[in-house]
Amino acid sequence: MAVSQVAQLPGVSDRRVWRTLDHYVDQAHAQEDFSTVTSAGLDETASRRGHNDISLFHDLDAQRVLYAWEGRKTRVVAQFADALEAHGACAGNSCAVCMDMSASYQAGVCEHLPWAAITFDEFHVIQLVNKGG
Repeated sequence: MAVSQVAQLPGVSDRRVWRTLDHYVDQAHAQEDFSTVTSAGLDETASRRGHNDISLFHDLDAQRVLYAWEGRKTRVVAQFADALEAHGACAGNSCAVCMDMSASYQAGVCEHLPWAAITFDEFHVIQLVNKGG
């Protein structure tokens, strides 16, 4: 449901709903424990029509979102590594990352999660094979 629709139910402004969401999401995120994370998935999605990408990191074992940030550059992986450390995990000991074949993601994982084994997701591998390259 869109925030504007939620705001109409109690008759409040969109801004008030967003402030409430920000407060509780930040509070819940601060309490997250990433110490058991051994494998992460990394993918992007569009936040709006056009090229406003959001990178999403998710725990492949616990099936939960770990981190989301705007963009799909190497620095996003650096920020995720910092988030792992801040929530009780050791970024240097990350076991596995499953992702697409993005050069920036590959560079980020190699630099900021140096011991992580990289697995490319099935969709992109099959797409590459079908193109013959």
